[in-house]
Amino acid sequence: MSDNNLVELSDIRKTFPGKDVLKGVNLTIGRKGVLGFLGPNGAGKSTLMKIILEEQEYTGGSLVKDSELTIGYLPEEPALYRHMCVRPFLKFVQEIYQVEENIYSIEEVIEKCGLKEVAHQRIENLSKGYKQKVGIAAAICHNPKLLVLDEPLVGLDPHAIIQIKDVIKDLSKDHTIFISSHQLSDLASICDDIAILNEGIIVAHGPIGDIEKQLEVDQRVEVEFESVDENKLQGLKEMGISFIKKNDLYEFSGQTQDSDLRITLSKYFAQNDLAILSQQNIKVGLEDIFKKLTAKKEGTHE
Repeated sequence: MSDNNLVELSDIRKTFPGKDVLKGVNLTIGRKGVLGFLGPNGAGKSTLMKIILEEQEYTGGSLVKDSELTIGYLPEEPALYRHMCVRPFLKFVQEIYQVEENIYSIEEVIEKCGLKEVAHQRIENLSKGYKQKVGIAAAICHNPKLLVLDEPLVGLDPHAIIQIKDVIKDLSKDHTIFISSHQLSDLASICDDIAILNEGIIVAHGPIGDIEKQLEVDQRVEVEFESVDENKLQGLKEMGISFIKKNDLYEFSGQTQDSDLRITLSKYFAQNDLAILSQQNIKVGLEDIFKKLTAKKEGTHE
């Protein structure tokens, strides 16, 4: 096992009666940073997370962990004693772990998770965002090396999402974080790497920028014309460039031999007497990567 990793999964397979859920998963979780874990419904995400947490046995392959690995876990529905106040609840959780060395004090946990203002309040009276913070606090009471978060942003209002993301970023300084979520745009802003699981295998793993380059995700450009005859745009389709109209703007997408799709479009517009007022790149996001990978995989089974 590499000294740089906390967890290494090699050719992990899991079979249930009549169904192969995991079909040879290879994945590493390093000693630092935030790893985002993505996949469409039915891809096998929950099964793989349970295997990492040793809540589920696997059929084949190997799972190797650091000999001193400790794990903190926040499930999608945290188990909170809602009748208790925050500070006593966290003390209770810490006692359950029965760990005395290298642990946080309760006040450190409260500080790290932004709970000072509500530490004296009953959990049942807190907002959903604060309850999620309490769940994260409970997961780090024993100062784990690896923190596993299952859908920590689901159901939160925008303000709470910002707060939880800030907590995650701060915790990533001292813990490796493995986070499963469907909130793609939010994941992109906090993850160092992503891993995408589709139909039982990892189809991408690494920094978002590197995956984008490997996939050759379509460039997208938004254009405002002074006036436009759509018949003159049809020639772009023969060049592999598609377009859709959005109100007064047109969005073009595709691959090009030029380094920038805007260069190709500018040449075409000039050749076809199409006057434009503006054009700008639309940044490729995690959503684009996810759609391309999962759609590509699904297409092989049609």
